[in-house]
Amino acid sequence: IPTLQKGLKTVDLAGGRETLARYERSDICAVPRALAVAEAMLAWELAVAYRERLGGDSMEEILLRHHEYGEYLEHFLERSQGDRPAEK
Repeated sequence: IPTLQKGLKTVDLAGGRETLARYERSDICAVPRALAVAEAMLAWELAVAYRERLGGDSMEEILLRHHEYGEYLEHFLERSQGDRPAEK
């Protein structure tokens, strides 16, 4: 985890003068930072898969295909539930 050994130039907000920032180590564990990166990567890959599945050149077309796919799934579920014996 990168840490500065000496302070960087900054401005003291209370006095408005240039000063050096204190040397601090704030990130003692990389896991919380890695979680944000993993979430962003997952969101990107899900968007890619969604676009591959639904295609489309515009958001309007993608939304239309999303709606049509939802109707297809509802119909599929209705048919598959009709093949099952009734639950007690």
